[in-house]
Amino acid sequence: MSNDAGRRLALSRGATASGREGPLSWQQEGRLRRAVLRGGERPLNLVTALPLGEDLTDEEIRRRLELITARQDAMRIVDLSLDEGRLFYADDIELPLTSAGLASPEELNAFVRQGERTPFDGSGVPLWNATLVTLPDGSDGPARYLVAGMDHLITDGLSQQAFTDLLLAPMPGAEVPSGSHHDWVRWQRETFPDPAEGIGPSHEFWAARLKDTTPDQALKVPFCIAPDGEPSGRVWSLRRPAPVPASRLKRAAAKLRTTPFVLVLGAVVSTAVAMGAEPDVTFRVNMTGRPMAHLDTLGCFSDNMPVRLSGQDLSDPLTAVRHARETWMSLVPHQTTPWDYLLKAFGGPGDDTLTRRPAQWLVNYMPWEQPSHGLPPVETSGEYESFMGTFQVVAMMYDDDTCRLECEFDPTRFDVAAGEEFLSRLCATLADLCEQLTG
Repeated sequence: MSNDAGRRLALSRGATASGREGPLSWQQEGRLRRAVLRGGERPLNLVTALPLGEDLTDEEIRRRLELITARQDAMRIVDLSLDEGRLFYADDIELPLTSAGLASPEELNAFVRQGERTPFDGSGVPLWNATLVTLPDGSDGPARYLVAGMDHLITDGLSQQAFTDLLLAPMPGAEVPSGSHHDWVRWQRETFPDPAEGIGPSHEFWAARLKDTTPDQALKVPFCIAPDGEPSGRVWSLRRPAPVPASRLKRAAAKLRTTPFVLVLGAVVSTAVAMGAEPDVTFRVNMTGRPMAHLDTLGCFSDNMPVRLSGQDLSDPLTAVRHARETWMSLVPHQTTPWDYLLKAFGGPGDDTLTRRPAQWLVNYMPWEQPSHGLPPVETSGEYESFMGTFQVVAMMYDDDTCRLECEFDPTRFDVAAGEEFLSRLCATLADLCEQLTG
């Protein structure tokens, strides 16, 4: 995405429809600011291929999309202005629904990958689209799909799952709840003002938790070969199936009265320390970030949260998991604190607090099952064009009882061979934990 395109996205969408204005959320403002100051850099769109049963005709899908769009105002965001700090909700939009015929499940996967990397053009239209896809008779898996893609400015993983549930609900279809993204943003801005003007309700908690470190503290690990270098615009991507089924990871986590995410988090920190990382680790973790009053509201609520693990023998996997569990439980009540609020409040001096790219580690976990489309997990290694400062580790559960791991990083910042060794050792750590806990 070019710098000019990034500015169009961030500065003006030129909406002319009737509707109402509202403030940008902390999340939206941060994404737009980084898009401008980092030359158009943007996260991938969220794109999902949803298999359609015979009862979900094209007409029924259109009806449900129209209903969701009418009752969820985030689906009608068509204009955002970073300069003015506001966005625009149209009263009505033209449904961005098209159709396409594809030749195979592999071509469907390629279509999804392309959608992830294709920016929305910012011409005053919705920041999402949907395509009714048909595959030839005799293809493995379903013959019809809806491929839904959304800009990260208007959705997150939990909203995407809620959107999916509403679309695929058994006939006659689940009732679509009304959700006001506008009201949530107003609450967020009132509750968490700019730290220079006031403090949020969790300010003192985070001050005590972070102490002498910053929320985006880089992890000192031997294979970070250029901790202060600028991202190259290249990302090395590794994908591996976990060595144990997803169901066994869940049973192992239950033995410690925790979740598979915490099990993965403990395994990641233990593996990193075993490979030479300093035993005072501040991970960046993705959170749902939404208050209870807006569980049914679609939008981009998710945000990052710093998770600092220290003071224990983190090289021991079980100890690391137990410490991660205790730490995590203390952080969850404060998850609505915006990441950029924390950076402004505790990020230290300098004008680049919101746009710097320290070599921090990001750990993410998808708690809902992803569709496998009948395709088994594969081991892949390769490179694609994007900007990434962090070392990212992602675990995802699939509907075929597999857990699939991804590890992505800039190959000029982290050594590729060591990154591959890390992922292999993480797999071994997860297998060891499951053996100890479930036999």
